[in-house]
Amino acid sequence: MIVSPVKQLTKAVIIDIDGCLTSKAFGQPLDLDSLRQIGEISKEYMRDPAIPMIVLNTGRDLNHTELMAKILDAFHYFIIEAGAALVSIHGAQINYSFHPSITDESLMGFDSLQMGFLDAHPQYRKYLQYGKRYMITFLFDADDPAKTHCAADLKKFIGTNDSFVVDEGHNFINITFPNVNKGTGLELLFQSNTELTRDNIAGIGDSTGDWDFLKLCAFSACPANGSDSLKERCNYVADGPEARGTLEILHYIIERNRHAIRQLRASQKSPRHPIKAVITDINGTIDSAIFGKALSLDEVGRIRDLVSRSRKDHAIPRIFLNTGWDMTYTLLYAQLLDIPQYHIIERGAAVVSIDGPFVHEKVDHRVTPEVIEQIAKFSTGFINKHPRYQRHQQVGKKYTLSFQFEIGSQEFSDCLNDVKRHIEENKFDFDIEEGPNFFNVGVPGIDKGTGAAMLVEMLPGMKFENIAGVGDSDGDWTYMQRCGFTACPSNASRFLREHCDYVAARPETEGTLEILERVIGWNIELQQKAGKG
Repeated sequence: MIVSPVKQLTKAVIIDIDGCLTSKAFGQPLDLDSLRQIGEISKEYMRDPAIPMIVLNTGRDLNHTELMAKILDAFHYFIIEAGAALVSIHGAQINYSFHPSITDESLMGFDSLQMGFLDAHPQYRKYLQYGKRYMITFLFDADDPAKTHCAADLKKFIGTNDSFVVDEGHNFINITFPNVNKGTGLELLFQSNTELTRDNIAGIGDSTGDWDFLKLCAFSACPANGSDSLKERCNYVADGPEARGTLEILHYIIERNRHAIRQLRASQKSPRHPIKAVITDINGTIDSAIFGKALSLDEVGRIRDLVSRSRKDHAIPRIFLNTGWDMTYTLLYAQLLDIPQYHIIERGAAVVSIDGPFVHEKVDHRVTPEVIEQIAKFSTGFINKHPRYQRHQQVGKKYTLSFQFEIGSQEFSDCLNDVKRHIEENKFDFDIEEGPNFFNVGVPGIDKGTGAAMLVEMLPGMKFENIAGVGDSDGDWTYMQRCGFTACPSNASRFLREHCDYVAARPETEGTLEILERVIGWNIELQQKAGKG
């Protein structure tokens, strides 16, 4: 396979269902072998940075699309009913983002159109594709003259009403809202996940209508059964049809990503000074950023082994935690890694350490007893007013107030707006730090960077130039940018991946281990150069 070079990693592949994952012909059995292999690829998305997120983009309804997502283990996002809505599923919770044309009033007009047309032309009822809510679809056998008659009757029935669009395909008729298509569905995805842009996504489709979203992708492809029009326009045409062709395209994209990662690793920086310490976040670096995911004690054990060896081997840096978590959580992690001193908690509010049966705590001078009382008052008043957010509140904190949500949850935006309103109405002097699925309320001017500065002051002889900062989210940059060297695992935010000196090839704990091992190797090289000098 000859792989063309690529400037950016492909972060997501947007895939049509009919003709790309299933057969265009009705009633044909699924290609289980190819779908199984695509599912195995999808499962590795969070672990392997060369593997893109799979996003379905289809004219099918939610239930049909959800089943395909189950088959492929691709639940991150899917675009349904030809761009009408972007859906993400979190357990039993289904979150929607709708095209602006989808309103209660427009849907009532859709219902009236469908009922009125079928009452006037009951012969077409057997062709109606049931289950859809945001478009109307009639399906026919190939070359069935009923399709031509149905299209003519629909256009006559709709007349000059420009609220609806009739779109004909080789075996279907769709009635949609104006300017709603698979391309506008992709725009909804960009709005919901800012990590994804036109420059880092690929698209796979098979019919001319798929060009609405394929033209927005940095790389476009189609299986061998793709329309002649697509074959002329796409960057890549697979040898195999349908699911087998889609699998081939995915392998091609992954190999392009691997090539780009190899180039990136070859060009990444190394530290100019010996690294004596590493300051790292917990979630997304040492631990998973996903709620409810079990720790890999084997990988944590490897970090703990490095901690133990660092007490005698100066090439191995000390490790300090810098987290938004409360004291008890952070100290339990310190026990897990056997690093009793020192750790920054609650996004820079304090530094804590374990001394036998005692816990020492140094609190930022701006966190006064009056401020602590204000935070407690704010928390109580807000939850009393908005009790539905209590389940999202991160309990146990003393110096900050935090709320966490599933990624894509509508309650995130609702809660954030209500918190801002509560701060304004009650004239509290608090700052808000936003993340992809969380936000924190705290004292102005205090962040992980000021916490890191307080920590360094407590370490005799330690300078930031000899510290590596490791993190995964934009908020971590407040301390990372102070450090002499910066690094992040592959799951880090786009901002960090663009600004860090080193980006690991692996995510989360595996990526952090890679960074630690690379730092040790660089320290040994610097020691050897110093010895020769």
